Amino acid sequence: MSVSTVNVVPDSTKQNGAPPSVLAKPPPVGDEPDFHKAWLLAHHRPDGSFLQQYNAVHPNGVTEKTFQWGIGPLVIKASLDIEIQDIKANLGIQIPILGYHTIVAFNGNLQRGVTVKVDEHFASGQLTFTVSGPPGKRELTVHLDIKSVVGKWDTQHSILTY
Repeated sequence: MSVSTVNVVPDSTKQNGAPPSVLAKPPPVGDEPDFHKAWLLAHHRPDGSFLQQYNAVHPNGVTEKTFQWGIGPLVIKASLDIEIQDIKANLGIQIPILGYHTIVAFNGNLQRGVTVKVDEHFASGQLTFTVSGPPGKRELTVHLDIKSVVGKWDTQHSILTY
């Protein structure tokens, strides 16, 4: 499994409330944007989902995995403390033209189980996170039972092993 480097938002951005503006030059009309074939091959999984993750060791010794996992337009952006198994995350939806929108933010402890109920105007249902296996071989799984304006999911997926 590949591990990607992701830029972290600087503290100054958190204080000001908004990231600095970045201007991007769109591709010329008629040209296809470069979707980075190597990235797609490294992060696309056999079940149709995508996973991007990285590890962080903080000065206080906390080790966490931060990841983005998605299937179709559904995206889970999360941080997982692998020692005490606390998860803090957002479930969002990538809507064509409008972009990414958070549906619900949540947190919990995977040892006790984490079920998130969703009842928004553009999505409803629930997702349930479970973890199984011994330390070093733990598998984080999510069961999706979500209906949204862009699709319906009643599936279970292994997100990552830690």
